[in-house]
Amino acid sequence: MKLGEGVQIVVGSTEDLDGLAFFYEELGYKKVAEEREWVIVTDGVNRLLLTKAEDPYRSLTYYASDMSKRAEELDKRGILFIDRRITDDVFRATFYSPNQLPVTLIAHDPASLPEVDSGYTFPIGKFGELSIAVSDLAAALSFWEGLGFERLHESTSPYPWAILGDGLIVLGLHQSETFEGEALTYFDPDMPQHIAQMKAHGFTFKEEMSDEAGVVRNAVLETPAGQQIFLFEGEL
Repeated sequence: MKLGEGVQIVVGSTEDLDGLAFFYEELGYKKVAEEREWVIVTDGVNRLLLTKAEDPYRSLTYYASDMSKRAEELDKRGILFIDRRITDDVFRATFYSPNQLPVTLIAHDPASLPEVDSGYTFPIGKFGELSIAVSDLAAALSFWEGLGFERLHESTSPYPWAILGDGLIVLGLHQSETFEGEALTYFDPDMPQHIAQMKAHGFTFKEEMSDEAGVVRNAVLETPAGQQIFLFEGEL
């Protein structure tokens, strides 16, 4: 079974919502919907739901009309829900992945989600994966594959890692100490030029990786919401 028929990456933040949305739009994300308490932006592949929160967080939210039945099936498979309730006649339930990424299931028609403009070209690269740091790759693979994800690639170099997908989103599981949490990861053969242009535009990077000539070829950006964005030189 799959977790849902639609998905959004949720970015909860204490930051001013208008300012946060402006930051993402300056990066090249396209606004596709907004209400008083949230804004949805897209990179042409994913929807990011930006919302106000008392404490910053990132999560995955899945949508399906029959979500209560899907939650019952997950109960049978041993998934431990930390929260399950009906709010305004809408069923919702939440559980954690092994790396403590919240996953929320909401009974909602996925057809009513704002459309992702697949023809939109994200200016700073092509989406590769939602990178997730894990402490035990084998355990993480078992968990996500049990939720309907298919293993697309696996390697032990330079550390154990794997790529999985469920037809809605691509996850990269990385048993590495080089980063924590989650990161949106993009690739482009012209990434050094993109990074240089972003720096000229006033963006400051959390980390820069330069070649022997001092050219920054890869970089890590952190948004005001604490969302990491990895920018790598390369072709998908």
